[in-house]
Amino acid sequence: MTTWQNYPLIRLLLPFLLGVMYSIYTDASSNMWGWVALLLFFILVLLTRTRLPKNLRLNWIFGLISNSAFFCIAVGLVIWNTTKLQTDYFEQFEEKTEWLIARVSTDPVEKENSFQVKLGIQGVWFDSVFKSASGQVIAYIEKDTAAYFNLCYGQLIAIRPVFKPIQEPKNPSQFNYKKYMRSQGIYTSGYVNADNYIDLNINKGNLLFQYAISIRKKFLSVLKESGVEKSQLGVASALILGQKEHLDSITIQSYASAGAIHVLAVSGLHVGILYLVLDFLMQWLGKWKKGHIIKIILLLLILWFYALLTGLSPSVMRATTMFSFVIIASGVSRKSNIYNTLAASVFFLLIIDPFLLLQVGFQLSYLAVIGIIYLQPKIYRKLHFKSQLLNYIWKISSVSIAAQIATFPLCLLYFHQFPIYFLLSNLAVIPLAGVILILGLSVIVLGVVPFMSGILGFVLNSTIWLLNKAIMLIHFLPCNVIEGVHISGIECLLLYLFIMLIIVTVKKKKLVPLYFSLAVMIGILSLDFLEDVHLKKHNELCFYSANGALALDCISGNEHVLLADSMFYQNDKAMNFLIKNNWHNLDLKPEYFVDFSTNATIENLYFRKYNSMIQFRGCLVYFLFNGNEQMPNKPIDVLYVNDFKSFIMNKDDIRAKHIVFSNDILEWELNKLTDKNFHSLRTGAYIIDVK
Repeated sequence: MTTWQNYPLIRLLLPFLLGVMYSIYTDASSNMWGWVALLLFFILVLLTRTRLPKNLRLNWIFGLISNSAFFCIAVGLVIWNTTKLQTDYFEQFEEKTEWLIARVSTDPVEKENSFQVKLGIQGVWFDSVFKSASGQVIAYIEKDTAAYFNLCYGQLIAIRPVFKPIQEPKNPSQFNYKKYMRSQGIYTSGYVNADNYIDLNINKGNLLFQYAISIRKKFLSVLKESGVEKSQLGVASALILGQKEHLDSITIQSYASAGAIHVLAVSGLHVGILYLVLDFLMQWLGKWKKGHIIKIILLLLILWFYALLTGLSPSVMRATTMFSFVIIASGVSRKSNIYNTLAASVFFLLIIDPFLLLQVGFQLSYLAVIGIIYLQPKIYRKLHFKSQLLNYIWKISSVSIAAQIATFPLCLLYFHQFPIYFLLSNLAVIPLAGVILILGLSVIVLGVVPFMSGILGFVLNSTIWLLNKAIMLIHFLPCNVIEGVHISGIECLLLYLFIMLIIVTVKKKKLVPLYFSLAVMIGILSLDFLEDVHLKKHNELCFYSANGALALDCISGNEHVLLADSMFYQNDKAMNFLIKNNWHNLDLKPEYFVDFSTNATIENLYFRKYNSMIQFRGCLVYFLFNGNEQMPNKPIDVLYVNDFKSFIMNKDDIRAKHIVFSNDILEWELNKLTDKNFHSLRTGAYIIDVK
């Protein structure tokens, strides 16, 4: 019989995870948590050493104290790993600091006008004195400066303290970059030019990471020289080496809509494929007396060499750590429990960095593995085929279904979409990804042999071409993805509860869990219905902070008109990042786009545009641009200002309830105004409720 006693690490992991989440979301900062954990462990030791009456049942007390201790340990670990709470955090010396001494912690990533790097602060310099300090920052270093000094990982540099706190998102439901960077212990960023930069001509990088970065660059050049064409090189470098810099936006979009984007980020899938291939090839070692030990050592060495090959990226290190625990546990004991093994790897990773729990990749990776381990065998046994080909297709499909069941609520929460043809795409992705990975590694290993390199390179290039064609075919199928799905965190948890109750119903063949699952689904539908009722009643104007472009949403229930510059509207990257998450959050129907530059009168049931004015459900909005000299001779509800000179000229004639200044109006211009009753889109979006 399966009981909780068979899963001791899982029992302890649950309070540990709760402690991590509690500490992160409450910003716990007290040092008392560590002392409380020590006290609880001391009580446990006393209880185990004390002779107590046999009729006194203390199991629940042991459980309560143990769980409380692991909860407190987790809270203490988060506090310990919060860089801003360290006594030597560099911002504490901000007023005195003349120079920051920093080490380049990552390989520079090229942006449009700069190189982005993560810097680890080593110390501060003030009053001709060096003082040790800690912390991390994101620096955008001027391209000419970075190129001149040959910026690279490990380089020690001195920079002026030009860093500012990372800003909150400026638009509703926009991706919270500040929160994302906070989970990595980074709170500030800044632009560094030549005047604020000194190369100290010292390299203090970790030798292993330096070697990992250099070997990855070398192997990328090997792939290029082997004959992999440019159109296939992006996928090859992403799938084999974990480098996404060479991928174009069309490829990324195609893989995402086909439900195959996971293959472009080296993670558990890639490490798992490599592990299965190696495990199969090393079966013969089991015949030797000490063969299983040699097999464990070889598997670990090859997997960690592959991690080194990919530059020791966080996702690869996470996946390799997970499989390392699986390899050791299965090699040491045939009776090892896979769930306890996974729990041990989670403990190990979160003890090193508890903020990993916030990373989407970490969550999806473990959920997918658990889903495959538990659900795949059960799904696979439901159908039997005599044909080996059909059986193989069903085996891959069962893996895809299991992983999708385990991850789709979380994918809806984070990505707001569901790929309809994920089964089709995975039929191509899983086998071809394995072939590409093995071929790619073979090209790298045999790259010194020109004859073999050319042949393998040709086969690799052809295989990637085939994968790309398959993905593009699925991408262009009708209704290939359901977009704009928005669920709350509570709805996500309820979906997981529903899935678990359905699994229990199938396993136990009882109606009680089925009734509960129906109740949960009714709860989810009720929440969705109440949200729809609320949203259909609201009308609002939303002026987005859109990098200087005009973007105004006129929202009426679940319908909306987007009035914007055509150039901005055609910029998919900007639209997705700044605006579309809000549409998903409000469950809006597809937008009706109106180009602001059009002179034609446009009208529907609740919206009318004419000249430089719009009317939305009785709310008048006037747009003051350069060249608009005459204000309307009647009161208006909203004045949008894009030209400060015109505003000053018409200031005495303005009769508006709301004044909104575009991003183009600079802060020093706004400081001239004595009446501060206005809103600048430089500070964020502006939302007006319309009755």
